[in-house]
Amino acid sequence: MKPHYTAFDRWVARMRHRAAERHITPNSRVCDVGCGVEALFLRDIQMLARFRVGLDWQEVTVKLPGVHFVQGDIRAGFPFGNACFDHVTLLAVLEHLENPRVVFQEAHRILVPGGSLIVTWPSALVDPLLDVLMALHMVSRATEADKHQPRKSANHWVQLVKTMEFEEVTHRTFEFGLNNLLVARRP
Repeated sequence: MKPHYTAFDRWVARMRHRAAERHITPNSRVCDVGCGVEALFLRDIQMLARFRVGLDWQEVTVKLPGVHFVQGDIRAGFPFGNACFDHVTLLAVLEHLENPRVVFQEAHRILVPGGSLIVTWPSALVDPLLDVLMALHMVSRATEADKHQPRKSANHWVQLVKTMEFEEVTHRTFEFGLNNLLVARRP
């Protein structure tokens, strides 16, 4: 049986997507890194972006018209040319990466000058709740919530992104502080 998301997974994802969508410019090219098995964000921005690509190590279980999917290990680099996307999103992906430096470097490489990196990640306070919700089957195993890495502060991620030649790096929390949003521009 192919992995799928629960109604709760989709509801939480939609809140994340709302925070990220505000930073997607109309008629843009978007690469959603770690798009997930249902590529929910790429579906949600179909009227906003003219070109959408999903990259994930898991097989995407849906077919979305006009969306291209690439299966691969994001930690080993991205199979795209330089400067080909206006936006690179990592929505609820950062917490799964032991060392996201390569992923940030690759995001910088594939962004056009002026393009943006958009990253969301949950607060560590969410992890005990996710454990309970997974045990109750309200959160799907496809979310890999049980594989979260030890958390680093938002300031750590802001500083790391700044050292990688991103500019205009901003951070804020949303959903009562339970989630983080970082947006940065490639000069």
